[in-house]
Amino acid sequence: MRAKVQYYKILLNVVFFLPLIVYLYQLCPTVYVHDSGELITASYVLGIAHPAGSPLYCMVGKLFQLIIPFGSIAFKMNALSALFAALSSVMLLVIIYKLTSDLIISFFISLTFAFSGTFWSQALVAEVYTMATFTLLCSLYFLFDYLLNAETKKLYYFALLWGLLLTIHMEYSLMTPFIWLIVFINIKKADSLFKSVKKIA
Repeated sequence: MRAKVQYYKILLNVVFFLPLIVYLYQLCPTVYVHDSGELITASYVLGIAHPAGSPLYCMVGKLFQLIIPFGSIAFKMNALSALFAALSSVMLLVIIYKLTSDLIISFFISLTFAFSGTFWSQALVAEVYTMATFTLLCSLYFLFDYLLNAETKKLYYFALLWGLLLTIHMEYSLMTPFIWLIVFINIKKADSLFKSVKKIA
Protein backbone atom coordinates (compact mmCIF):
# COMPACT_ATOMS: atom_id res chain seq x y z
CA MET A 1 0.00 0.00 0.00
CA ARG A 2 2.80 2.39 0.95
CA ALA A 3 4.63 1.57 -2.28
CA LYS A 4 1.48 2.34 -4.26
CA VAL A 5 1.16 5.74 -2.57
CA GLN A 6 4.79 6.53 -3.43
CA TYR A 7 4.19 5.40 -7.01
CA TYR A 8 1.09 7.61 -7.16
CA LYS A 9 3.08 10.64 -5.98
CA ILE A 10 5.79 9.99 -8.56
CA LEU A 11 3.23 9.81 -11.37
CA LEU A 12 1.59 13.04 -10.16
CA ASN A 13 4.96 14.79 -10.38
CA VAL A 14 5.65 13.37 -13.84
CA VAL A 15 2.22 14.43 -15.12
CA PHE A 16 2.82 17.94 -13.77
CA PHE A 17 6.46 18.62 -14.62
CA LEU A 18 6.79 16.85 -17.98
CA PRO A 19 4.01 18.83 -19.72
CA LEU A 20 5.03 22.04 -17.91
CA ILE A 21 8.62 21.79 -19.16
CA VAL A 22 7.44 21.13 -22.72
CA TYR A 23 4.92 23.99 -22.55
CA LEU A 24 7.49 26.46 -21.22
CA TYR A 25 10.00 25.39 -23.87
CA GLN A 26 7.46 26.06 -26.64
CA LEU A 27 5.81 29.05 -24.95
CA CYS A 28 4.88 32.03 -27.10
CA PRO A 29 7.37 34.75 -26.00
CA THR A 30 5.12 37.69 -26.77
CA VAL A 31 1.54 38.72 -27.54
CA TYR A 32 -0.32 36.16 -29.63
CA VAL A 33 -3.26 36.73 -31.98
CA HIS A 34 -7.02 36.65 -31.26
CA ASP A 35 -7.98 37.45 -27.63
CA SER A 36 -4.50 37.24 -26.11
CA GLY A 37 -3.61 40.92 -26.39
CA GLU A 38 -6.96 42.00 -24.97
CA LEU A 39 -6.74 39.57 -22.04
CA ILE A 40 -3.14 40.54 -21.24
CA THR A 41 -4.07 44.23 -21.22
CA ALA A 42 -7.23 43.69 -19.16
CA SER A 43 -5.25 41.69 -16.63
CA TYR A 44 -2.44 44.24 -16.44
CA VAL A 45 -4.74 47.22 -15.80
CA LEU A 46 -7.42 45.15 -13.99
CA GLY A 47 -9.87 46.19 -16.65
CA ILE A 48 -12.65 44.36 -18.45
CA ALA A 49 -12.10 42.25 -21.54
CA HIS A 50 -14.92 41.53 -23.99
CA PRO A 51 -18.17 40.37 -22.31
CA ALA A 52 -18.42 38.62 -19.93
CA GLY A 53 -15.01 39.98 -18.99
CA SER A 54 -13.36 36.93 -17.35
CA PRO A 55 -12.81 38.82 -14.06
CA LEU A 56 -11.30 35.94 -12.09
CA TYR A 57 -8.81 35.25 -14.88
CA CYS A 58 -7.77 38.91 -14.92
CA MET A 59 -7.31 39.05 -11.14
CA VAL A 60 -5.30 35.82 -10.99
CA GLY A 61 -3.28 37.03 -13.97
CA LYS A 62 -2.47 40.31 -12.21
CA LEU A 63 -1.37 38.43 -9.09
CA PHE A 64 0.81 36.15 -11.22
CA GLN A 65 2.41 39.19 -12.87
CA LEU A 66 3.33 40.60 -9.45
CA ILE A 67 4.72 37.29 -8.16
CA ILE A 68 6.93 36.37 -11.12
CA PRO A 69 10.01 38.65 -11.04
CA PHE A 70 11.20 38.14 -14.62
CA GLY A 71 9.89 38.29 -18.18
CA SER A 72 7.49 40.58 -19.99
CA ILE A 73 3.83 40.87 -19.04
CA ALA A 74 2.89 38.87 -22.14
CA PHE A 75 5.38 36.12 -21.25
CA LYS A 76 4.02 35.89 -17.69
CA MET A 77 0.43 35.57 -18.89
CA ASN A 78 1.43 32.92 -21.42
CA ALA A 79 3.27 31.07 -18.63
CA LEU A 80 0.12 31.24 -16.50
CA SER A 81 -1.70 29.26 -19.20
CA ALA A 82 1.10 26.68 -19.17
CA LEU A 83 0.89 26.37 -15.39
CA PHE A 84 -2.87 25.80 -15.38
CA ALA A 85 -2.56 23.33 -18.26
CA ALA A 86 -0.07 21.26 -16.25
CA LEU A 87 -2.30 21.48 -13.16
CA SER A 88 -5.27 20.35 -15.27
CA SER A 89 -3.37 17.22 -16.29
CA VAL A 90 -2.67 16.45 -12.63
CA MET A 91 -6.30 16.99 -11.69
CA LEU A 92 -7.43 14.69 -14.49
CA LEU A 93 -5.14 11.96 -13.19
CA VAL A 94 -6.56 12.41 -9.67
CA ILE A 95 -10.15 12.15 -10.94
CA ILE A 96 -9.60 9.12 -13.15
CA TYR A 97 -7.68 7.32 -10.42
CA LYS A 98 -10.50 8.06 -7.97
CA LEU A 99 -13.02 6.52 -10.37
CA THR A 100 -10.97 3.56 -11.64
CA SER A 101 -8.26 2.88 -9.01
CA ASP A 102 -5.95 2.17 -11.96
CA LEU A 103 -2.74 4.22 -11.90
CA ILE A 104 -1.51 3.18 -15.34
CA ILE A 105 -4.75 4.11 -17.11
CA SER A 106 -4.94 7.38 -15.18
CA PHE A 107 -1.34 8.23 -16.05
CA PHE A 108 -1.62 7.61 -19.79
CA ILE A 109 -4.99 9.32 -20.17
CA SER A 110 -3.65 12.39 -18.35
CA LEU A 111 -0.56 12.62 -20.55
CA THR A 112 -2.63 12.04 -23.68
CA PHE A 113 -4.85 14.91 -22.62
CA ALA A 114 -1.86 17.14 -21.80
CA PHE A 115 -0.38 16.67 -25.26
CA SER A 116 -3.61 16.64 -27.27
CA GLY A 117 -3.42 19.18 -30.09
CA THR A 118 -6.10 21.67 -29.10
CA PHE A 119 -5.32 21.71 -25.38
CA TRP A 120 -1.57 21.91 -26.02
CA SER A 121 -2.04 24.94 -28.28
CA GLN A 122 -3.97 26.79 -25.55
CA ALA A 123 -1.24 26.06 -23.00
CA LEU A 124 1.24 28.20 -24.94
CA VAL A 125 -0.65 31.51 -25.14
CA ALA A 126 -2.58 33.88 -22.88
CA GLU A 127 -6.11 32.49 -22.94
CA VAL A 128 -8.75 31.59 -20.36
CA TYR A 129 -9.21 27.97 -21.42
CA THR A 130 -6.55 26.19 -19.35
CA MET A 131 -7.58 28.02 -16.18
CA ALA A 132 -11.22 27.20 -16.95
CA THR A 133 -10.32 23.55 -17.55
CA PHE A 134 -8.50 23.32 -14.23
CA THR A 135 -11.42 24.90 -12.35
CA LEU A 136 -13.86 22.60 -14.16
CA LEU A 137 -11.87 19.51 -13.21
CA CYS A 138 -11.60 20.63 -9.58
CA SER A 139 -15.35 21.16 -9.42
CA LEU A 140 -16.02 17.77 -11.02
CA TYR A 141 -13.70 16.12 -8.51
CA PHE A 142 -15.88 17.35 -5.66
CA LEU A 143 -19.05 16.43 -7.56
CA PHE A 144 -17.87 12.84 -8.07
CA ASP A 145 -16.73 12.71 -4.45
CA TYR A 146 -20.18 13.81 -3.35
CA LEU A 147 -21.95 11.26 -5.56
CA LEU A 148 -19.70 8.46 -4.31
CA ASN A 149 -19.65 9.33 -0.61
CA ALA A 150 -22.74 11.49 -0.03
CA GLU A 151 -20.79 14.12 1.92
CA THR A 152 -22.85 17.29 1.64
CA LYS A 153 -19.87 19.60 2.21
CA LYS A 154 -18.31 18.26 -1.01
CA LEU A 155 -21.38 19.49 -2.88
CA TYR A 156 -20.84 22.94 -1.38
CA TYR A 157 -17.22 22.92 -2.61
CA PHE A 158 -18.47 21.89 -6.05
CA ALA A 159 -21.04 24.70 -6.12
CA LEU A 160 -18.43 27.28 -5.09
CA LEU A 161 -15.98 26.19 -7.77
CA TRP A 162 -18.72 26.01 -10.39
CA GLY A 163 -19.66 29.60 -9.58
CA LEU A 164 -16.02 30.66 -9.93
CA LEU A 165 -15.84 28.77 -13.23
CA LEU A 166 -18.60 30.97 -14.64
CA THR A 167 -16.47 34.05 -13.89
CA ILE A 168 -13.74 32.63 -16.13
CA HIS A 169 -15.83 31.60 -19.13
CA MET A 170 -19.61 31.86 -19.47
CA GLU A 171 -19.95 28.94 -21.90
CA TYR A 172 -20.06 26.59 -18.92
CA SER A 173 -23.41 28.07 -17.94
CA LEU A 174 -24.85 25.88 -20.72
CA MET A 175 -23.71 22.81 -18.78
CA THR A 176 -25.13 23.97 -15.45
CA PRO A 177 -28.69 22.53 -15.78
CA PHE A 178 -27.34 19.12 -16.78
CA ILE A 179 -24.74 19.05 -14.01
CA TRP A 180 -27.35 19.82 -11.36
CA LEU A 181 -29.69 17.26 -12.95
CA ILE A 182 -27.03 14.62 -12.24
CA VAL A 183 -27.08 15.67 -8.59
CA PHE A 184 -30.83 15.68 -8.14
CA ILE A 185 -31.44 12.42 -10.02
CA ASN A 186 -29.57 10.76 -7.19
CA ILE A 187 -32.51 11.20 -4.81
CA LYS A 188 -31.01 9.43 -1.79
CA LYS A 189 -27.94 11.60 -1.73
CA ALA A 190 -29.78 14.75 -2.72
CA ASP A 191 -32.08 14.20 0.26
CA SER A 192 -29.18 14.92 2.64
CA LEU A 193 -28.78 18.30 0.93
CA PHE A 194 -32.45 19.18 1.45
CA LYS A 195 -32.17 18.23 5.13
CA SER A 196 -29.05 20.34 5.65
CA VAL A 197 -30.61 23.34 3.87
CA LYS A 198 -33.72 22.92 6.03
CA LYS A 199 -31.55 23.02 9.16
CA ILE A 200 -29.83 26.20 7.97
CA ALA A 201 -33.21 27.81 7.19
